[in-house]
Amino acid sequence: MIVAIGFALVAHQPAAAHTRQIEGTILLPAAKAAPALQPVDRPARCAWLATGPRSQGVLGWVVELTAEDTGHTFSLSDALDPDVSFYADLGTCDGSDPISLQTFSGLSWEAGTIPTGARYAVITVASNSATRHFVFGIF
Repeated sequence: MIVAIGFALVAHQPAAAHTRQIEGTILLPAAKAAPALQPVDRPARCAWLATGPRSQGVLGWVVELTAEDTGHTFSLSDALDPDVSFYADLGTCDGSDPISLQTFSGLSWEAGTIPTGARYAVITVASNSATRHFVFGIF
């Protein structure tokens, strides 16, 4: 009598790292508001709300975030003086602006963690420089 006993060996494969990269160019720089000279991303948000993806790159760039993106680190580079604001909701353009979950402003490099609850990242560039290309990486 022959008895066959089989063993299945399953190799543990670590989950693939979550990464995304969005690249784009922004045609017009964002205005800065006094007194803190924070970027004004309302025109980019309103253009997105009115026309959707067709508005990308004119006044800014809206990145739709997924639940997987929340809590991951990001970097924003290449553009001179890029700014990114995170929102749970883009709000409306009727005069009541939503409160940003977190805004990162810097000169040439930015990095941080995507806040919990963020569903949109609004990227603007405040410089009049000819270099308004950006790379937004999520790791």
